[in-house]
Amino acid sequence: MQRSYPGVVSEHDTTPMTLATVLERPAALLGLFLAMHFLVWTIVPALVHVGMPMDVVEGYAIGREWVMGTFKHPAMPSWLLEISRMITGAVGWPAYALSSLCIVITYWIVFLLGRDITDAPRAVAGTLLSSGVLYFSWVTPEFNHNVLQMPLWSGLILALWRARETGRTGWWALVGALGGLGLYAKISTGVLLLVTALYILADPKCRARLATSGPWIGLGVFVVVVTPLVNWLVDTNFLLLDYAEARATRGRAGSVLLFLWKQIASSAGLLLLLLLAWMKRRQKAAKKGLRYEAASPVAPDATRFLLYFFLAPIVLVALTALFADVGLKGSWGTSMLSVAGLVAIVMAGRYQVPLALKRIIVGSFIVLAVIPAGYSLSVKLSDRFSKSPPRVAWPQNDIGSRLQQIWHERTGQPLRVVAGDFWLGGMVAATAKDRPSLLVDGDLGRSPWLNRAILEKHGALLVAWVRGAIGPDGIQFPHVNALGIEGVEFFHVNFGRQGRDLSVYYAIVPPGTKLKLGALNKERR
Repeated sequence: MQRSYPGVVSEHDTTPMTLATVLERPAALLGLFLAMHFLVWTIVPALVHVGMPMDVVEGYAIGREWVMGTFKHPAMPSWLLEISRMITGAVGWPAYALSSLCIVITYWIVFLLGRDITDAPRAVAGTLLSSGVLYFSWVTPEFNHNVLQMPLWSGLILALWRARETGRTGWWALVGALGGLGLYAKISTGVLLLVTALYILADPKCRARLATSGPWIGLGVFVVVVTPLVNWLVDTNFLLLDYAEARATRGRAGSVLLFLWKQIASSAGLLLLLLLAWMKRRQKAAKKGLRYEAASPVAPDATRFLLYFFLAPIVLVALTALFADVGLKGSWGTSMLSVAGLVAIVMAGRYQVPLALKRIIVGSFIVLAVIPAGYSLSVKLSDRFSKSPPRVAWPQNDIGSRLQQIWHERTGQPLRVVAGDFWLGGMVAATAKDRPSLLVDGDLGRSPWLNRAILEKHGALLVAWVRGAIGPDGIQFPHVNALGIEGVEFFHVNFGRQGRDLSVYYAIVPPGTKLKLGALNKERR
């Protein structure tokens, strides 16, 4: 019986039956990989973390307020965390499940795009190559705006390709919807929107579609979806852009080259998988009686489409940063590498053999085993390369419950407000059973869900790492110094052989306290 594969013909029928079965059912193979990925990256952090990552703590603290956004970002990730808490009644592992789900959806979207522009086996290979990109694995336990952006970013690219090819209104509407939702995930989706608009205008096929109703309906959907966010941005005087500008300024020196280098470094696993897959493939194929035959070529416009949506966002942000003299953070490239594996497989050439595909398949499953194991070791052995405990080692549940108990004992009232930075204050807000609101950095300007009347009615528990400060940057407790209700609690952290004690300072503003003008607002020493 003769078997055929893209790009190869067997003369002696020596290809293993198991490999033939795998390549003839690529979607089933990918489904197995994705199921394992979801389980592994949900279970591993849930087992090795004592506390939650910083962005997860912040997300839980903000999610209960159901605000459109904060001074940092739109709040869509926080909404999803709050929904997961409402469904499961838990915090922690649902965040890891959410993050894993985002990555699994991204993988599947990349496969669908690959299948559209090439054949299914190569689509699987390109999808599985993405397992070598760090953004698909190591950093995902910290569910945040970057992770949520990945499926929305790749989904828009797929929807645009299908809208281009079919002209169907539904796909154009999906382009608009995903573009709008992407902005709710992170404002930097605007980079993709600009790149998309330029492509539609420059590509002859897309430009011809502008004579139909589809693109305009998509634009209408985008406007409807994004209008509440735009209204909020206007109402807040685009406050979150100040935060983005501040971060960009801090990372200015040499950041463009560093940004590009981090994208390459984050893709090192992909490059290694690709190298191993194609290394000496002709000699190996010859020994197995396999001869080359050209596979169905990828259409030139499809190749250009992929390369454009892979390179254009990276080039755009790099050039903008260079000419505007602003900094870039490496993590800002997370969603930009979502189609990197597919680009790699398409650019690798028209000639494929089962041996190369098999190596990618085997390599991706090895990566799925090795990276989580390495992640677990890095958490468990963090004392070997760090002087302080990682955030995921902090005993968050103990901190939240004990401080809440102190509040109950001193006031006899439920804990409604905790004031502190996003880390320590957010930790108490996320884990305390009373589910208090967070007064961010003790600043009402950063906490629009609270006001002076609420604070005077319910009081506040102020928490800090440093005595007399809400956060490590020296924000004072100007009002409570005279109250005499202050203290410090010690919490044991498993860090090193003997562990370490963490000091958490607190002060209590009892319910019914009349606040001085400006009390609990941000003041700096």
